[in-house]
Amino acid sequence: MNILHETVFLSGQNASPEHARKIAVFYLLRNGNPDRLFAAFLKSLRRYPAGMSYQAVLIQKGFAPGYIHPLTRSWPTPDGCMPEIVEVSDEGFDLTAYRKAAQLIDCIKLLFFNSYSQVLAADWLIKLDSAAESLGPGAVVGATGSWESIGDDTAFPNVALRTNAFLIERARYLTFAQRVQTKRDCNLFEAGPDSMTRNIMASGNRIAIVDRDGRVIGPDDWPDARAFRSGNQEQLLVADNRTMDYQCAPLRRRKRRARLAFGDRATIRPQNFIIRWWLAIAWHRGWL
Repeated sequence: MNILHETVFLSGQNASPEHARKIAVFYLLRNGNPDRLFAAFLKSLRRYPAGMSYQAVLIQKGFAPGYIHPLTRSWPTPDGCMPEIVEVSDEGFDLTAYRKAAQLIDCIKLLFFNSYSQVLAADWLIKLDSAAESLGPGAVVGATGSWESIGDDTAFPNVALRTNAFLIERARYLTFAQRVQTKRDCNLFEAGPDSMTRNIMASGNRIAIVDRDGRVIGPDDWPDARAFRSGNQEQLLVADNRTMDYQCAPLRRRKRRARLAFGDRATIRPQNFIIRWWLAIAWHRGWL
């Protein structure tokens, strides 16, 4: 198992086959988060195979140097290889850690999952990768996207891929110069006037979300996609705490969330109380 840090040492064990170096899949493990989040992510990977090989990378944020989380060896990679571990300090936020990890891992494409992620359909990686390939070089795809504005910085509709689960070419990701040390920095990177999404589109490249059936959905169709804050999110490919907040919300709060995301184009469906109650328990216990 390889461990990479802002100071780095390598064990050389279980080196991944060369074909797996095409895509690195990162999961952010934060010290202080409950272990159930990581356990639920791994359980979702066992339930829903990726459909193709990849390099697994665990970003350990805020742990003691050399520590290896006991669940790490149970990451079910398609070829049975152990994850590489990237150690980062507890400074900054998710995007801070992603940036440091991207500098250390040499793969053509990078897929980042945040600490709350759970995949919801088989062949999730091949669906995301095929979508990016279909959109052409420089494309970026994710599991969720929104039109929500962020204060006075952006006008509605403000198209932005969410960074809970997104796939991007490494070379392109490392060109972004924005500072991501504060929560506001992260919000601006995701949805500000000079966001990742706006940079990609300004360069003539394309962005899309991918649903659990592998459909590639452009921004104009996000309100009806039944993915993020749309319908009952039946087509969502990757869940996280924000999608579950919507899923378990009573109708009044659900309407507010959906209209923040998509305004008058919001597609809102009620959800039975029993189902909402069961989903809240299933999410907390990693049963999805």
